[in-house]
Parts: sequence; structure tokens; C-alpha cells
Amino acid sequence: MTRPADGTGRFVGKIPGGKLLKLDVEYSGGRVARVRIRGDFFAHPEEAFDRVEVALQGVDPADFSRLLREAVAREGVTIYGVGVDDIVDAFERASDAIQVS
Repeated sequence: MTRPADGTGRFVGKIPGGKLLKLDVEYSGGRVARVRIRGDFFAHPEEAFDRVEVALQGVDPADFSRLLREAVAREGVTIYGVGVDDIVDAFERASDAIQVS
């Protein structure tokens, strides 16, 4: 993945299985400044999923997939309705659609 320009990107779409997935990403200095993951899925415990999003702030986008998986495991999050691979794909698509700020 090439380093994206500063700005914001969004993915909104249906993943295999028909669930809606929304991912917003904001970049600053070529790093992930903020990521927000929402859609037709459940994460348990919900507050731990919020900590996963926080853990992804400031990361190099090339490390997103690995760090997402590590944060989900560390926080003990179970995600129902979407897979981590779906989130990674949405992140890559959102990053490809950056609107420069």
C-alpha cells in the first residue's frame, strides 16, 4: 500500500453475506489519525471494540491489518456478522478513496 495523502476516506458497502460495513479513515502525516468502523454487525464486548479503534490511531497504514488483528485478540473482541478480513478490505478501499484536506 502506498502512503496516502493527508485527508479522509470512506468505504460504505455490502460485504459477502449481505452485511453493511462502513469505515471512515482520517490520515495525518501519512499515518492513521482516526478510524471508525460501523455497520450491520455486533462486537462483544462493545467497549473493547472502541478500544480497538483507539489502538489504531497513529499507525502506519502498512501495519493496519496486523495491528487490527492484534488489537482484536488483545481486547478479547468477538465480531459477529463481519470478519477482520472484511474490515481490512474496507480500510484499503477507504484509503484508496482519500479526499485530500
